[in-house]
Amino acid sequence: MNPDEADPPAMAVATQALVRAASPLFYGQPAPVAGAALADLLAIWLSGHVDAEGDDVGTSRIREGILQNHIALVRHLLAVNDLAMQERIKAALGERPAPKRRKR
Repeated sequence: MNPDEADPPAMAVATQALVRAASPLFYGQPAPVAGAALADLLAIWLSGHVDAEGDDVGTSRIREGILQNHIALVRHLLAVNDLAMQERIKAALGERPAPKRRKR
């Protein structure tokens, strides 16, 4: 599946499918091993982004921009995953999740 970047729902579905497929590979791994593997995958992904004219400075700028956007996304997803983890912990402890408040 190669979803079009202009189709966010398709991208979300493809992203979640890839996360579900890759997650078991990381489960139970020591944090340094998982972190190093993720860093290597990120470097592989970034190495595929090059300036069309073959300019090293242009390539560096492209990669830096992509990396900055990626880090911003990771920070956003960290907040989302922290909330999800708190809910999983509460469920494991037998606590009921707080009811969602309606906007008035």
